[in-house]
Amino acid sequence: ERSNVSIMDYTMDECLPLFDLNWGHNQYYSQICRQRNEVIEAYIADNTFDYVIIAGHWPGQYALSYVFDEAGRSIQAEQYEDHIYNSFITTLTMIKESGAEPILMKDMSPSGHASPKCHIKEAVFDRPLGCNVAYSHVQKRDQMMERIFSRLENQVVDLKIIDPKLLVCDEKQCLSILDNTPLFLDRNHLNDMGSRVLGQRYLEVSESPF
Repeated sequence: ERSNVSIMDYTMDECLPLFDLNWGHNQYYSQICRQRNEVIEAYIADNTFDYVIIAGHWPGQYALSYVFDEAGRSIQAEQYEDHIYNSFITTLTMIKESGAEPILMKDMSPSGHASPKCHIKEAVFDRPLGCNVAYSHVQKRDQMMERIFSRLENQVVDLKIIDPKLLVCDEKQCLSILDNTPLFLDRNHLNDMGSRVLGQRYLEVSESPF
């Protein structure tokens, strides 16, 4: 609102927003995901946008089985990280060539195994219930993606990368509540008010990316 920017959201469950990538829990779904991304790739090319924000639940080493080659076969483990990196490069290059500025969003820290109601239960029962997640867990999850983001920063000129984890994590833990507002709708998705609180906090410590 402050930047007078309107936003269109285009999302598909379990589909990375990256071009030239076959990604899914099976080979059929990977083709559906790719087709979904081809639609938005054409839409970006045919229209004029100032920015394209790329965000998602980015993969870790655990997700190797989600990537398929052009023949529909699972890729080899030693190809996995470069395969994802190359899809990022393809996507960012296409967005820049369209005239838009790409903005990458790193993944949010998860709520762990805690229920989004965990902090409410803590207040009701007046005892700690372990509602936050250990930062070491988040670091382990994000090892591969941090390497990829670092490579992208070195390769893509003036690339903007936003890391929402910096708003809720310290060297020990990542919070699932901020300014007395529970952040999560479930164990992985932010709720509406939580998203707004994170956005407000981000603008307090950083300049708007728009």
